[in-house]
Amino acid sequence: MKARLKLIVLLALLAPATLSALDVRIVVKDGRTGQGVADAQIIVLETKEKYFADEKGEATIKIPAAGFFTIRAISPSGEIVQPRIQITGPNQQLTIILGEIKEAPPKLDPTPQKVGEEGVNVTGKRDRQKISRYQVRLDEIKRLPGQFGEALRGLETLPGVNAPPFGNGEIVVRGANENANTYLVDNLPIGYAFHFAGLNSVLHNDIIKSIDLYTGAYPVTYGNATGGVIAIDTIDEVPKFGGNATFSLWSAQALFKAPFADGAGYWIGSGRASYLDRTLKPYIPEGARFIPRYWDGQFKAMYRINPEHQLYFYTLGAKDTFVAKIDNRPTWDPTSEFDPRFVGASIAFDRAFHTEAIRHVWSPGTRVSNELTVLYHNNIRYIDGTLGAIRAKQKQEDGYAALKDDFNWEAMKDHVFFDAGFEARQFRYKSTGQTTVAVNPNNPSPDPYKTENPDFVNVPVQDMQKTSYNSGYLMTTLKAYGVELKPGLRADYFGLTKQTVVDPRGTLSYTFPWKTTTLLSGAGVYHRVPDAGTYSKTSGNPDLYLERAEHYGGGIEQIIDTWTLKAEVYRHYFTDIVVSDPYITTPVKANPDPFGKYSQPILLNAPQFYSNDGNGFSEGFEIYIKKSKPEGKNGFYGWISYTWSRTLRNNHQHVIYDDERRQIFSADEARVIRQYDNTKDHFADFDRTHIVNVVLGWKISREWQVGARWKYMTSQPYTPIVGDDGGRQIQNGRYVFNPLYSPLTNSGRLNPYHRLDIRVDRFQNYPWGYGNVFVEVLNVYLRDNPVNLDWNAARPASRTNPTIQNDFGTLESSTDGKKTKFPLFNFGIEVQF
Repeated sequence: MKARLKLIVLLALLAPATLSALDVRIVVKDGRTGQGVADAQIIVLETKEKYFADEKGEATIKIPAAGFFTIRAISPSGEIVQPRIQITGPNQQLTIILGEIKEAPPKLDPTPQKVGEEGVNVTGKRDRQKISRYQVRLDEIKRLPGQFGEALRGLETLPGVNAPPFGNGEIVVRGANENANTYLVDNLPIGYAFHFAGLNSVLHNDIIKSIDLYTGAYPVTYGNATGGVIAIDTIDEVPKFGGNATFSLWSAQALFKAPFADGAGYWIGSGRASYLDRTLKPYIPEGARFIPRYWDGQFKAMYRINPEHQLYFYTLGAKDTFVAKIDNRPTWDPTSEFDPRFVGASIAFDRAFHTEAIRHVWSPGTRVSNELTVLYHNNIRYIDGTLGAIRAKQKQEDGYAALKDDFNWEAMKDHVFFDAGFEARQFRYKSTGQTTVAVNPNNPSPDPYKTENPDFVNVPVQDMQKTSYNSGYLMTTLKAYGVELKPGLRADYFGLTKQTVVDPRGTLSYTFPWKTTTLLSGAGVYHRVPDAGTYSKTSGNPDLYLERAEHYGGGIEQIIDTWTLKAEVYRHYFTDIVVSDPYITTPVKANPDPFGKYSQPILLNAPQFYSNDGNGFSEGFEIYIKKSKPEGKNGFYGWISYTWSRTLRNNHQHVIYDDERRQIFSADEARVIRQYDNTKDHFADFDRTHIVNVVLGWKISREWQVGARWKYMTSQPYTPIVGDDGGRQIQNGRYVFNPLYSPLTNSGRLNPYHRLDIRVDRFQNYPWGYGNVFVEVLNVYLRDNPVNLDWNAARPASRTNPTIQNDFGTLESSTDGKKTKFPLFNFGIEVQF
């Protein structure tokens, strides 16, 4: 009786709210095609109610009473809009537009718009350029074969990206150096993207929502990069408690998330720990020690103060430690010993970064938004290594505190938009200890054991620098009659050298009236701050200025239902590249040696080791064909990417040839001669002419998914070895033969690289989530793929030295003297709840 009474009272309390609820009809449309978006999620943030659109993109939602409400629409592909809309009464109909509107020329309509037939189009983060930009969703790249379950490695399959097989995760984007790229997580910096060996990234997969790769001509909102920009968006919706855990052969990771404050906020926390050192222990040769370990973690929280104001809190971090040593255990058998150049060598290397940020987002309506962010970012490195005469022991920190603001305003509905912002950074650079610098970076075979006229010098370091780096930008977006123009200006000021640069950038596109074909073009100027160690006052050149690049590109995009075809051509110029410079000096410099400065406080003609003398260019064309599928649906998906490119470099550092070595010059004569630039343009070390990626996936059912990836790459160039020095060096009682190189730099290439990888996922679905067991097989057809030449310093040059070094894409076992090859494999377990 008491239970029945409670039920009656509860119904009585709820009845007024139920009876007064308003039915509102929502239509979600794709602005590119004008069609309804089937299965779109519709969330009323104030009531926490979730709805799904039908096959026409329509849904009926319930609103408790008239007023302003924030309604979030999410497409199956991950596009999000979140307009704040006024609900005036029952049976109101609202249209929410996802993506860009490809409008026809506007017509004057004297009839007033009826109440309840309002169209809402929200721009800003999702209204991004199409030229030189490729976006992938987490569900498309999380389970690609051959990338060990790392979503970020999916970037390696996109056009314009050059990544070595089984590399460290660093990528070359359209011919820019690896350090010229910028990684941003919700527009916050991270120190590096991958841990040692590139097996794991520094981000948990399931905190990622989507990744935008800008390969060129990116807008003025992005700075401090001359290569590519990798913009990673994290998930921004946590309706209930959940998480994910994954275990593999070398690491384990977990993520937990939950709402709080009755749904007004949420938190997400994730972390990873590796046990790679234990996995590799049985395979480390006797006499060697190899101990890599790494960790990472991410935390994000959001609190909605009211529908117009939100607060975000971030903490991102990672740490890697690496220790290696090769003991001196002579067997006097050059075929079984380690390379004699490295016997007795040891190295300890640590690196870490952390980023903390607080962000306030103000959205007073659908046409204005502002993000104000306060952040601190720091990178920490430590190295302690010995090899011959090399004695490096250095701790380095470089980071900055920053205040940044990004403002968006839709000045004229659907036609005129403004983006403006600024960032004020205070850099802090600190370095102590001793570093090692190559005397002549043009020497392809430096000898670390030489004590007379050494090839390396140890330089004391004692730095503490603070400087400002300030920037501001303004961009206008103009849309009409299918034309979209985005002109913009960005200004950067680097306080160390008091250098100010102003970079013009812009994109122009035209979408034909049938709305599926778009012509694309873009161009711009870009700058980046040199790496911190190169502008050190004691071991570098504090007069370095910003590196510079120019990007030019054009193309066409065709969309047919779920198919996308994109083709682009580009040419990028790179100037003021920071390179090692053995000749640059400063007339007077304080002695950085903490002991030597008392006997010699001032150094004359002191080396500065680095200059901005490098330049180069890259040109090429790209083709991208993609088949998409709705998120969460079964079916085929995948893409084919092809890149043809040519990348040249020139460091403009005088090369000393044999004729010059045989002559004797005075110091002044040598100084004059070395000002003569006798270098020639050559292929960059990472140049690859052809790169092809074929990615196929098939979600068979809720229980099974299979995928395949085939990759083809022209090999990187190398400088041919033409002989050896006769074994003039003796190290630990062993003769060391150093190679002699051809003067034709990077003139040779090995056979191309190609392999096929497959992956099978088996899901077990439960009411609380799912479990997944996956197996991936790499290099299915057991190809010996060449990656480099391997020189054995224990033997003279011959037909068998150097040899071709293959990657480790196969496993071998020996039975009765017969070797059998097996593909490389990986397996793991994933739990989602």
